[in-house]
Amino acid sequence: MTKYEEIAGDIRQDIMNGKYNVNQQLPLEKEMCEYYNVSRITIKKAVDQLVSEGLVVKRRGAGTFIKDLASTEARELSMSRQFTGFSEGHKYSSVTSKIVKFEVINPDEEIADKLRITVEDFVYHIIRVRYS
Repeated sequence: MTKYEEIAGDIRQDIMNGKYNVNQQLPLEKEMCEYYNVSRITIKKAVDQLVSEGLVVKRRGAGTFIKDLASTEARELSMSRQFTGFSEGHKYSSVTSKIVKFEVINPDEEIADKLRITVEDFVYHIIRVRYS
């Protein structure tokens, strides 16, 4: 297990154990670097992993905040590990992706509500095709 995976696991455990409240900001990257004695890149990778799991949300210029895990959508998203499914199912073959569309957009109200963010936040809109 890499250092960033260990840190992500530690923060994930803190979230699940209620150390952080819904919408509470995680410590700043600089503070986590000092606490874990690692580089900023390592902290960024750990936080990015938690974002992909649906546990936290980054708000540009504001920080990283805990999502509401009581919502069904957030809980399902955090447990699904959706970004590893295809690769895991085809681990013995070469997996490639073709990006059809990539945009940074403001979400509409429905998407913002499901992600527990505001319509002023930014999200990635990605359409891709996976090949094995």
